[in-house]
Amino acid sequence: MKIIILLLALVASFGFALKKTIDERVLLAERLQQERVTLLYSTENPASQPVAML
Repeated sequence: MKIIILLLALVASFGFALKKTIDERVLLAERLQQERVTLLYSTENPASQPVAML
């Protein structure tokens, strides 16, 4: 009986760790996508950025 409970706890902890990893990957993918969009819009209109005088 103890072995069954330990195996169940092991499976549950593995499931929670897997879920956390997947959630972190989703958040990272969303952040990278937002950075790409921001970079795209910032390079689309270079006239709006101040130009350094040499």
